[in-house]
Amino acid sequence: VSQSRYIDDKCSAEYIKVSNLDLENKKFGVSGDFIYQHNKYHFRDKDFVPNTNILCFGCSVTYGIGVPIEHRWTDIVSNNLGLISNNYGIPGLSTSQITLMYLGLLKFVRPKYAVFLVPDHNRELLSKFDSKGNISYFQTWSNYDICIEKETRLEDFEISKNYYSLPISWHLDRFVNGIHTICLISEQLGIKTLIGSWSSTSLNIS
Repeated sequence: VSQSRYIDDKCSAEYIKVSNLDLENKKFGVSGDFIYQHNKYHFRDKDFVPNTNILCFGCSVTYGIGVPIEHRWTDIVSNNLGLISNNYGIPGLSTSQITLMYLGLLKFVRPKYAVFLVPDHNRELLSKFDSKGNISYFQTWSNYDICIEKETRLEDFEISKNYYSLPISWHLDRFVNGIHTICLISEQLGIKTLIGSWSSTSLNIS
């Protein structure tokens, strides 16, 4: 639970602090005539309520980078079904971190449904400290070729050497274990769960 809270509070706050969201808007071809508003827990959503019908988890696609809040898939689903939803999307998260967040939140909320849009199985979000002790986060991938393709900075690549050295099977097992954990816990608690992905590879694996 403590690790999930750490991701909830620190990761989302740090992302909002260091990211150039106007630049992200240009990347996605939108006008940027809206702002990113966040609740007191640093999530891009209204204040959370205990009797939530749907919990939504994911990365930047779920967070809604580049789109107004009413155009996110989570809000469209919520409005069409007439159900209350809470959005826990944080840009850059991996499936393992999404799993930890879900397990932590279940101590405080008990939804009817949990919906996950997981990222590519290769991705992980790592942290680093500067000389003043400030923490920041960066995305990394499971091999050097993907790292270069995704334009990971070289200094971050140096930090990630141990991660890159792990066999591909380790990353696959980590991803599958996260999916299985979500499904098992949800089944035990009677929570209906839907898991999808924007990555065709992850979708086929899961």
